[in-house]
Amino acid sequence: MGFFSKLWNKKEVEEVKTTETTTKKEEKKGLDNLKGLISLCLQGDDKDKMDHFVEELFKADNDLNSETDIIGSQEMIDYIYDEKIYFYGFFDWKDESIELDYFIKNALKKNFSLALKNENVCDLNELDSIDLVYKIYAKELEKLGITLCLLDTLSDSYSIFLVHSKDYDSFKKYADGFDEFSGKHHSEEW
Repeated sequence: MGFFSKLWNKKEVEEVKTTETTTKKEEKKGLDNLKGLISLCLQGDDKDKMDHFVEELFKADNDLNSETDIIGSQEMIDYIYDEKIYFYGFFDWKDESIELDYFIKNALKKNFSLALKNENVCDLNELDSIDLVYKIYAKELEKLGITLCLLDTLSDSYSIFLVHSKDYDSFKKYADGFDEFSGKHHSEEW
């Protein structure tokens, strides 16, 4: 192998190493952002289970290469529903408002040891879609010191989180750290 061939080969190897290092740093940042959201939304065993689950997803040899892939993945959605972990609610735009009601009441009870002061926040038969009721629920949650948040995934679905109002800035920081996604407050247009 001649001098220029060796030099060219060395340069390619260095570029591959740099790319691998950058990818590992991005994965670590993604995992840190996801675990940050988990720490804001969950406690105790549920927090520990979710931390472990997302760590395993990041390690696994699969098509889930980033936090943005993981948060909306069927694996994640199945896990939180099967395990009854109210980390976030994932809703299609056309889901009925009763689904949001169910998520909020269960997440409040399990994650914050709270309950809505008004059990019947609104007429779910009349206001039958999430886009019609989320701001009504948000006002009720604010009375409890809880903020209704959205992880805007650039889709027609809702990824809804509940956090202590004092932690909204942290939610926003972690959510905005996701590639392409952003965190939104209930007062913003969804």
